[in-house]
Amino acid sequence: MAEVKLIKGGLSVDDRGEVGFINDFHFEGVKRFYTLTNHSKGFVRAWHGHKNESKYFHVTRGAALVCAVEIDKWDNPSKDLIIQRFTLSGNSPAVLYIPKVTQTGTCH
Repeated sequence: MAEVKLIKGGLSVDDRGEVGFINDFHFEGVKRFYTLTNHSKGFVRAWHGHKNESKYFHVTRGAALVCAVEIDKWDNPSKDLIIQRFTLSGNSPAVLYIPKVTQTGTCH
């Protein structure tokens, strides 16, 4: 089973500005690419199941809390599954890889 993986990048800053990069992320096998924008702060997009597709998350501005749970049984998931939490920020370039058979959403 593939694991949730945070692929970290970096920033290069000089007198012209800054360049963000995530050189260890490769688009091989990526079939679709989306960008999301919320209309207001605090908007929640929660608990999407991914049986057949892996997902990648990258924040370009602001910050987002992304959580992932590996589903053991789709029809009746266990109540005590481990929730993995990741804070992504536009100030710290990174891509979060979420493998299929995982749910993503908000967590507290």
